Amino acid sequence: EFEGLTYNVEVDRIFSGFMKLHFGSEWSQYYALVGFSKGEFSAHADFLPAYRYSDMSLSWGAGVGMKVDHKTLMSLEYISYMAGGDVDFAGFGLRFTQEF
Repeated sequence: EFEGLTYNVEVDRIFSGFMKLHFGSEWSQYYALVGFSKGEFSAHADFLPAYRYSDMSLSWGAGVGMKVDHKTLMSLEYISYMAGGDVDFAGFGLRFTQEF
């Protein structure tokens, strides 16, 4: 809420590219992510036109992964997609990777 109005802020789309640096053993790994993200956001309030914003930012993250079996990897990661501009956008992720 800002100046008595309630805003709905949405992430319209985000595109990211990362370089992954990882180390560890065959069954567990730690990794760092470095890259760039471009995001498009919009804010809506009653009786006002939508405000649209786009930005590009350096992105970074870190994660840890463990093999569940010989072909399945489970990872937990944090990524800061955008920071330092008008929008700060980050998230945690739980990922399952199946090798074939």
